[in-house]
Amino acid sequence: MSPKFATAVFLTMAVTSAPAYACTMTQGSQVINPPSFQNTDPAWSAINNGTFTIGGGTAKVTVPAQQWGGVVYGGAFIDTGDVCVDIVLPADPNAGGGIVFGDTSAGIYMFEIWGNGEADIAEWTPEGWLNPVAEVASSAVKTGANATNDLRITWNGTSASAYINGQLFQTFPLAALQGSKIGVEVESGSNPTTAQFSNLSVTQISK
Repeated sequence: MSPKFATAVFLTMAVTSAPAYACTMTQGSQVINPPSFQNTDPAWSAINNGTFTIGGGTAKVTVPAQQWGGVVYGGAFIDTGDVCVDIVLPADPNAGGGIVFGDTSAGIYMFEIWGNGEADIAEWTPEGWLNPVAEVASSAVKTGANATNDLRITWNGTSASAYINGQLFQTFPLAALQGSKIGVEVESGSNPTTAQFSNLSVTQISK
């Protein structure tokens, strides 16, 4: 993992077969509508370098080799949330991607899985990058070409929980967020990487 690629990103912000476990939850009290990966929604915008296409409920994000990029939803602040998305990564052990959320004044968090079967939580702070959950192998991660993984993260107050294909990966502390946005992100290894995201579900949790 190389979160250094993403340091400037939020500072400048101011499908294959369906898996057995899909993003269909509405755990909170208020469903945010949108976001959805529809090309009629102009609130989605690119972060960092790379290219993206959105339409028909699917987002495809491509980043060059040794780069980081993604898309962020600028249509709503989500300070307490339940975000779920399906991701398809290429069969590259050095390719990763997942969910990004947070605000520049408190903290920015990335929940990522990797083609080698590992997962982690990264956090950007004004002092630099931290790893609340270090990169570690997870049996919940599906690997191989066209493997679909369901990622879900919930946060409320100063605690968050991350899930992979319906299994709890880790609960970790976080800063109280205010003015937080959500998005999806991709990180490449020695080759350009394209990741596909679909079945996005976003729910605002009551505080």
